[in-house]
Amino acid sequence: MNRRKFIITSAIGAGALTMLPTSTIASNNVNSLSSLNKIKNISLSSLPFNFTKAHEGLIAELNQLGYMYDSNKLVKLSSKCYAISVQKKSLLGFTSDELAILIEENGTSKYYILEEKLAVEFNTLIKNYSYNMDTNGFSYDLAEFAFPVKIQEAKKGKESIFSYKNKLNNTITLKSSRKKSRAIIC
Repeated sequence: MNRRKFIITSAIGAGALTMLPTSTIASNNVNSLSSLNKIKNISLSSLPFNFTKAHEGLIAELNQLGYMYDSNKLVKLSSKCYAISVQKKSLLGFTSDELAILIEENGTSKYYILEEKLAVEFNTLIKNYSYNMDTNGFSYDLAEFAFPVKIQEAKKGKESIFSYKNKLNNTITLKSSRKKSRAIIC
């Protein structure tokens, strides 16, 4: 195929996709991260009172930014941390699986939205920790190691960073840039 035909067929294909409604291409089912499926799901009515204001702010932002989510399906990571699986809608119908985290710090609750690469790193961290503990026969608590207690830094941009302290006082930093993502544990 020569270059001219490739450009013409690409333009025609992209044009055809933009004419279809996104609901035709996109799925309305919200997928959750695989590691969170094993953790206890709770209903919205079970959410503690001190999280309701942050939850309302999160839902307003998710609606404004065009996210799909199941607001009645929360995952309880710990007594001070909850998560909601969200998906970002795209004009072409592609979705990215992201994660919204509600956390209580110093008596107030806040929310953070982890981009897809950071959510995948978080998911991988949970899966690897669980696998290593099961394989080696240890009985450490997943919530003490993997889930945030205090957020140190949350930054989106060319290099996205989500850094937090866990219950064991380790610093876990999730970083993603255009080409790679990684988790750093100190």
